[in-house]
Formats: sequence, C-alpha cells, structure tokens
Amino acid sequence: MKSLIILLFATVIASGDAAQKCQEVTDPCASVRADAAPIYENANNGLKDAEERCEAQLEAVEPRPASDGALNEELRTISQQCQADLSNSMQYAATNLGGLVGLDPPESYVGIFLQTEREGMSACLVETDSALLTSYQSIFLSLEAIAESKRL
Repeated sequence: MKSLIILLFATVIASGDAAQKCQEVTDPCASVRADAAPIYENANNGLKDAEERCEAQLEAVEPRPASDGALNEELRTISQQCQADLSNSMQYAATNLGGLVGLDPPESYVGIFLQTEREGMSACLVETDSALLTSYQSIFLSLEAIAESKRL
C-alpha cells in the first residue's frame, strides 16, 4: 500500500513537471513573464502611488497668474519631486528586469525599454515594457496638465 501511495505521488509530481515543460515548449516566454510579473506590479504600484500623491499636491495649489514667481517655484518643486518619484519606479523596474534577463550591469535595461526589436529573454517582455512606459507617459502628461491649469 505504501509503495502504491509513493508511486501515486511520484506520478503526480512527474506529470506536473511534464506539464510545466510542455508549457515552456509551447510558450518559451511563460516563465520569464511569470518571473517579471511581480516586478511590473511593484513598478505600476509605485507609479500609481506617485500619481495620487502628486495629483493631491498639485490640486492643492491655488491658481494664479503665470507671471507669479512664487507659483512657478511651487509648481517646479512639486514637479521635480513627482518626476523623481516616477523615475524611481521606472528605475526599479529597469534594474530588476535587467537582472532577470541577465544584463550586466542590470541598469542597462533602461536602454532596452524603448526597443521593440529584441533578442533573447528581453524579447518576451516587449509588450509589458510598452504598457509600463505608456502608463508612465500618461501619468506624466496628466500631472503636467494639472500643473499648467494652475497658471492663469
């Protein structure tokens, strides 16, 4: 009876391994995408947090004439901090993705973000990189529009 149970467990484990190998053959990018998913999630969460924080700060600024030096300084200070927060999220993603695909140094992945023609494992991440960049650009432009709306 014990040997039957052991055989059953061995069969289940072997079939699980076979299923994973089959998935990797049919979609060689599956494991890379799975490993990258938490990196993208963390980066997207960082972008959203920065967006919410920056929107609140910008919305709190009272609209004034564009010639108001204090307004321009206030908006510049907020914009610089917001840009730094957004950039930190993107740098986090680039560094960790670079490490995932085996780049040395991993930070060099920043240059790959903009490329649509890639080789190796980074080719598996083109669509997700593009979505992350689009999110970054959308947030950046939205914050710029809010800042501009404060100048009368």
